[in-house]
Amino acid sequence: MVLKLEGKRFGRLTVIGRAAEKDKTGRCWLWECLCDCGNTCLVPGNWLTHGKKRSCGCLQKENRENDVTGQRFGHLTAVRPTEKTVRKGIVWVWRCDCGNLVEATIDAIKSGGRRSCGCRNLAIKKRQAVEMQAGCGRQDGTALSLLKSNIVYTHNTSGYRGVSWHRTLQKWTARINFRGKTYNLGYYDSAEEASAAYQRAKKEMHEKYIMEQEIKNDDNSN
Repeated sequence: MVLKLEGKRFGRLTVIGRAAEKDKTGRCWLWECLCDCGNTCLVPGNWLTHGKKRSCGCLQKENRENDVTGQRFGHLTAVRPTEKTVRKGIVWVWRCDCGNLVEATIDAIKSGGRRSCGCRNLAIKKRQAVEMQAGCGRQDGTALSLLKSNIVYTHNTSGYRGVSWHRTLQKWTARINFRGKTYNLGYYDSAEEASAAYQRAKKEMHEKYIMEQEIKNDDNSN
């Protein structure tokens, strides 16, 4: 039975058509394929259908040049590369400290956009919720003690409060929370620019509100 593979895609390879010769065994037809890198190659049909060949060889070269096996980034340790590729490169399997496995490119991990399988974000949110419910002087849905704080949480990879990396846009974004709402302050090329936007909003929202509340409390005490 002759396979019909024209136009089909296997990994980085797109099948152009069947070649005129068979493989060394003489049992399987060779197929001409165009790789995403621009090279063409001849591949036995069963290698394509069984996943034994996913590129002209460039994928293996990239794996060797960008081998991060065993390296640790945040709470994630690189396990192995997969056969999957996206615009940002090869997708790797990562093991989180909690034991879960996740898939992501090296770029997504190194950029600081992802540092765990998601378990750390959940733990941080729970801790913050506990802190906010522990009598932080909450008024109008706002904890005054948290507004006054400039602490940068350990999960923040930017080094600036209110600043994080947006993986899709590949830019730094600034956000600020006030009265139970989150305000997006825009996207910036540098973490410093995003931090400056956060500080402007903090002065306009937080500091102004804190001053108003302190004046109100002083009047009530008198």
